[in-house]
Amino acid sequence: MAALKKILSWMLPVKVASYKGEISPVLEVTIENGVKVLNAGRVNYSFGALHTVFQEGFRKIRLEKDPPSSVLILGFGVGSITKIIREEYHFDCPITAVEADEMIITIGKEHFDTVKIPKLELIHARAEEFIRTNTKQFDLIAVDIFVEEEVPESCKTEEFLTALRNALTEKGKVVFNEMPAPHSGEDVFEKRFRKIFPELIIHEIQLGDAPNRIFIGSKEK
Repeated sequence: MAALKKILSWMLPVKVASYKGEISPVLEVTIENGVKVLNAGRVNYSFGALHTVFQEGFRKIRLEKDPPSSVLILGFGVGSITKIIREEYHFDCPITAVEADEMIITIGKEHFDTVKIPKLELIHARAEEFIRTNTKQFDLIAVDIFVEEEVPESCKTEEFLTALRNALTEKGKVVFNEMPAPHSGEDVFEKRFRKIFPELIIHEIQLGDAPNRIFIGSKEK
């Protein structure tokens, strides 16, 4: 049956299970193009488009040239970013991961074997609360915090971005995923990000109807 579902998933997504999350009202585990993914509403939370976004983001910073000795993931989902680090780059550094929705943590354990990920500390907390009290520094911080298509405003403030910067080692980098809403006029978030991270590069990645933007920030030289 599992093999048949994978075959059918190349034609149409095959639903495996549905859940009600603490934050996202609908969470669905489906098989798409032979791969099990986690979706919330109209957006992918892990192993679909999100996986591609961070693959591209890590290529942009040439992650293989400077392997991190420590990683922080804000918005763990069910381990998509961790899989890139462990299985595509073969890095065995400690990973601290933060996920706000306890149901997503449960889904990860039941459907994505997250309990088997080595050297992973998975923390159930809101990213803005975790980063406010964090005292550690990391070589790489990956930020993928969404409620449906939106990054919560509490994770786009100067306070939050400053805490991210403080959590970086001197040579560390933050890779921040965002889906910009259609707007006119000044890009307030970009201006705010650039204020906190003078060494900023922005990459736009078009995977569907709406683009993702990857903000790559580092400490001032």
